[in-house]
Amino acid sequence: MKMLPPYLEENNPIFENSISLSENINVLAENEAIEIANYMESCLVIDSWLSNIADVLTKEHSIQSKVWSDGEYFWNSSHIHYIKMYRARIPEDFRVHVKKRIEDRFDFESLDKENLITSFHHLLSKVAEGQQSVFDDSY
Repeated sequence: MKMLPPYLEENNPIFENSISLSENINVLAENEAIEIANYMESCLVIDSWLSNIADVLTKEHSIQSKVWSDGEYFWNSSHIHYIKMYRARIPEDFRVHVKKRIEDRFDFESLDKENLITSFHHLLSKVAEGQQSVFDDSY
């Protein structure tokens, strides 16, 4: 299991190799960004909060606070937002993974939410211990 890392502007010091969102926009082709964002939104929400978070470029609180998973990766709603709004760069391994899942017509109904929540909390514990290996840094 891997997590998509935060972007540098998110001021989240948990990942040493974060890339700058503002320097990595308009990277994905429009159709690829739509395809990836649609895939990500079709996966399982494993946690959510009532408040929105700010888009780090516009400072508007327009992003729902949710954590998603497809059984192999975890990501925040901000990743989906930045892909849709800015066609932001994402880790290459994740991009390839998504393409394969779409091609294979992966069945998200087979995912076990409780197991994913447990796995996510386990990864968060590793992050709290300073382990960088939980993040996909294949940019």
